[in-house]
Amino acid sequence: MIYPTPDKKGAGTAFRERVHAQTRTKLWGALERLRSGNVTVVPVGTKISAKSLAKEAGVDRATLYRSHSVVLDEIRQTTSQIENKEPTARKRRNTANRLAEYRMLAEEAQHQVALLARHQYDLSVQVEELMKALELKDAIIQELNERLASLTTERRIHSIS
Repeated sequence: MIYPTPDKKGAGTAFRERVHAQTRTKLWGALERLRSGNVTVVPVGTKISAKSLAKEAGVDRATLYRSHSVVLDEIRQTTSQIENKEPTARKRRNTANRLAEYRMLAEEAQHQVALLARHQYDLSVQVEELMKALELKDAIIQELNERLASLTTERRIHSIS
């Protein structure tokens, strides 16, 4: 058997390059499926990692680490982008939750203001009625005082005569 010399491209090298290209194609395809959620092997929603990528591509994880560092770099970049987005999404959720809470508090405050306004109106009506009643009582007292003064004057006149 004749083996190709290391410095010449032989059939073995071409085969390895072809297998390497096929593996790379499998890995890139699997990465796109993981990103889009259209996976065929791993469960939907699986976190993008070297392990999940190798499993989705049907490739040994060691092959990924050994020969496809560019794909690993892309995984790292993708996961860092996802991690950077999560706090933003979390902030949006927190903001939405706070906004809903503030709306509820504002509605409750508006309800309380309406109740207080109604109560204030009822009280002002009562005050007005009491003021009228007081004026009437004052008029009665004034009339009684005048009668009393008149009676007192008449008694003095009778007692003098």
